[in-house]
Parts: sequence; structure tokens; C-alpha cells
Amino acid sequence: MDDPSPENVRAYYYLQRMAMDKATKFSEMSTNVIMRDPFLDEDSRRPQATYAANAMAREALDKRNEVVKEIGTKSGLFFFFKSNCILCTEQAGVLVALRNATGVPIIPISLDGKSLDNQLFPEYKVDSGQAEQLGIYQTPALALAIPPSRTEVVGFGAVTLDTLLNRIVVVARDAKVITTKQYQSTQPVFDNGLLISKELQSVDKTVLEDPAQLSQYLQDHLRETVRMNNDEIAP
Repeated sequence: MDDPSPENVRAYYYLQRMAMDKATKFSEMSTNVIMRDPFLDEDSRRPQATYAANAMAREALDKRNEVVKEIGTKSGLFFFFKSNCILCTEQAGVLVALRNATGVPIIPISLDGKSLDNQLFPEYKVDSGQAEQLGIYQTPALALAIPPSRTEVVGFGAVTLDTLLNRIVVVARDAKVITTKQYQSTQPVFDNGLLISKELQSVDKTVLEDPAQLSQYLQDHLRETVRMNNDEIAP
């Protein structure tokens, strides 16, 4: 750049050509390697083909509804509201849809002792300290009630039915109401394991320095994860 003579510019572009050719070779080899290894091919986890991705999404939604129905047999959803809260009125409609679709019991709690303007959930209870215990000071607020005495906040503010279903599944998983396998069935991806840095903390240095050994070690780890997942759902 500082001395753009013909020779320097020509040398620059030859080096650029070399870099591009190296990138092309790397890309070609990447394709060759990835398509032969299901743990590297992201299509095996989440297809890029629209028809396949849509099929996985539909199946995940069906599974999610099944899982939430099961959650509803083991827990309920606290709905904290105030009578003059317009967002609470809107959220109440979403909760009616949730109850109708999944059977999840809704437990309405009024923070000001009055009913909603739209008269939904007339069987509400007046807050007797639950909100303060959960750190709830704004409405609407939702929390999963897990017998005998556990309650986990699901969210604050008005949320869509889809978002609410997703959050219920996550909270239920973390609270051990459902298994990790049940949770995974609600996700539109195939679970073939995760690789995180801690997997390498106990690996021998000779393995880390040998590409072939390192690749085999990581592949074996993922293969074992898949085997354990399959064993979990075996009859």
C-alpha cells in the first residue's frame, strides 16, 4: 500500500491468488470430510431442506403439546394480575387458550383483591404473600406451581402462547418435572451430543497434539452420548 509499484502490486495479487486457492482447497476438503461424518454435518441435527426442517418443526410442536399436557397433570400455573392492568386482561385470554389446549390448571391470584375487567378467571384468589415471596412486583406474572411446595417463575409481562409453552417446558425440565429426553423431544433438532471445552480438560497432551487421535476422541465422546440417549428411551 505504501509503495504500489507494478512489481509490488503484482506480488500482492499473486499472494492473494495463493490465499484464495488455499481457501478453495480447504473448502473442498471440508465438504468431503463433513458429508461423511454425522457429528460434523449440521444437516444431521437440523436439515437445511425446507420440507425436512418443517417436518421436524411439526413433530417438535406435537411433542411439546404432549409434554405440556403431562406437565399439567403434575403442576399448575400461577397467574398474578391486577384488575386495572390491561396487559393482564390480554394475558388472561392466552391462558384460557393454554388451559383449553393442554389442560394445565391456571391458578389466578389478584394482587389488588379485584377481578379482571374482562371477567375471566372469576374464581381468583387474593394474594396472601405469594407474590412477595417470589419477588413479583409487576403484572402480569406467571409461575409454575410444583407440588408439594416448589414454585418457579415462568416470566413477567404479556407473552404469546408459543413463548409460554416453550418456557413451561424449560422450567419443568430444570425443576425435574420432566426428563431431559422429554425436553429434547420438544426441540426441532436431533440431539447428537454437545462438545464443550471441559471435554478436553482431562485429555492427555499427546492426544491433543495429534489431530487423528483428537478427532477420534471427540467422535467417541459424541457416539457415547447418542448411545446413552438411545438407552434412555429403550423399552
